[in-house]
Amino acid sequence: MTDMEAERPTQPLAPLEKYALATTRPRVLGHRFAVLPALLAIAGLLASGCGTLNPDYLLAGKRKEVIRESAEAYVLDLRWGRLTEAGARVVPELRPAFMELFKDSKRPFHFTSVEVVSVDLAEAERSRAEVKVSYELFRPPAIQERRMHEIQKWAYDRETGAWMITPDLKAFSKIDSGVSSGGQ
Repeated sequence: MTDMEAERPTQPLAPLEKYALATTRPRVLGHRFAVLPALLAIAGLLASGCGTLNPDYLLAGKRKEVIRESAEAYVLDLRWGRLTEAGARVVPELRPAFMELFKDSKRPFHFTSVEVVSVDLAEAERSRAEVKVSYELFRPPAIQERRMHEIQKWAYDRETGAWMITPDLKAFSKIDSGVSSGGQ
């Protein structure tokens, strides 16, 4: 017989002692495991954003990179005629006017080149930026290609967690009148 076996009581435990042994240990483990779901819930809330800006947006370089990616996706959607996708990035107040201007099947815009020239972050607000874009395009019946520059206003929408554009629709309407801004 080992020392451990010798120390073990040979008599059955009283009902109260059984209860004390049974509740003492799980209570300690239960406390440890009760913290785990709370920590997981907090981590989930932080990962989902909770309607706040991504912590990386505190870094100007990261914010600029994300805005540039959004602007490039928008201008490429315009170039290739993916108007629904481009329109999804337009602020809701201007979306109907945007769709009306660009969905004209009789006189569609034809983009031959698009380029995001620069991204300037707003000094006062982390949720705003200006993006300078250069387009080369034409719109039938005209066949002459025009160069156009646009200064886009971008703002971070906390509800959707995306950067949204307020496009300069007046600049595009000048293409109809034969006027181009800033170019050939």
